[in-house]
Amino acid sequence: MIKLHLNNSMIPISLFQNCCFLANATLQKAKYFEQPKDNAMVDTPRFLCFGEIIFDQIDGKYFLGGAPLNFAWYTSQVYTETAIVSSIGKDSLGELALSNIQKTKIEMFVHINELKTGTAIVDKTGHFQIITPAAWERIQVPEIEKKDFDLLYLGTLAQITSHNKKSLDTLLSLESKRKFVDINLRYPFYTETIIAETLLIADILKVNENEWTTIKKIIGISSYSELIHDFNISVFVITRGSRGANLYTKSSKFHYCPQYTNNTDSTGAGDAFSAILARGICGGMDYTQTLELACDAGAFVASRKGAQILLPKNIKNRLKYNL
Repeated sequence: MIKLHLNNSMIPISLFQNCCFLANATLQKAKYFEQPKDNAMVDTPRFLCFGEIIFDQIDGKYFLGGAPLNFAWYTSQVYTETAIVSSIGKDSLGELALSNIQKTKIEMFVHINELKTGTAIVDKTGHFQIITPAAWERIQVPEIEKKDFDLLYLGTLAQITSHNKKSLDTLLSLESKRKFVDINLRYPFYTETIIAETLLIADILKVNENEWTTIKKIIGISSYSELIHDFNISVFVITRGSRGANLYTKSSKFHYCPQYTNNTDSTGAGDAFSAILARGICGGMDYTQTLELACDAGAFVASRKGAQILLPKNIKNRLKYNL
């Protein structure tokens, strides 16, 4: 029987069916992107996501999530080879997480440690209380073959521990054409240093309005143009809830607002937005179309209950054929 190493002990792989470390996984070499012509199908990009797997506990029920996993969930729906690097506990929630992820197209580089699988208690106002210590605070990076990735996704939450900072540094040593940073400020799980260092990593940066206000105070800047110039950011996006989003580059700015929004449950909407934004940019779609699709995807998810929703075919097909 194949077995997994858990610190100094061994556990049967049957306990966690077909899970990893997927240290021997073979990943296909990424292709470079050119602007598609006519309605030709675009190439399949390869994304690597780093960060927390967390269950949201709402009214005593558990819902699988965490921004990196939600991002992976949505990118895996839109013709993207997506993998996640994370950690879970050797417990019932860990088993449930693996069982659910195995039903998707997401490739797992998931470490199992002795800490409990991550949870967050969500109250009726939407306030999060993230429970620690948790398995996601000790993410172990497997031996991933050093090949090209089109995009490395990361946030700020998982960087709160020195262990994870070292793990992230290992992933940053891999070749990836773009670094997508989704700022997710959850007090007290960030520091000024984490924010500043993460901004230096970003090629594509996405924040919401509250996070943008915090960043401006911490960094001491007053405009998006300063941020883009000082940190050499290629694409900067501010999401504004039902008022859409703004996208900025060094030379241009764009705005889009969905015509209709029905905010049933905003959980996961920002992650869907990020996923479609990243896929559009990596697929060579122009910024106007990319922002429109990202906003529409976020609005669609917000109109449904839950963080991980199946996207409509029109969004998938527009990304597939770069329409």
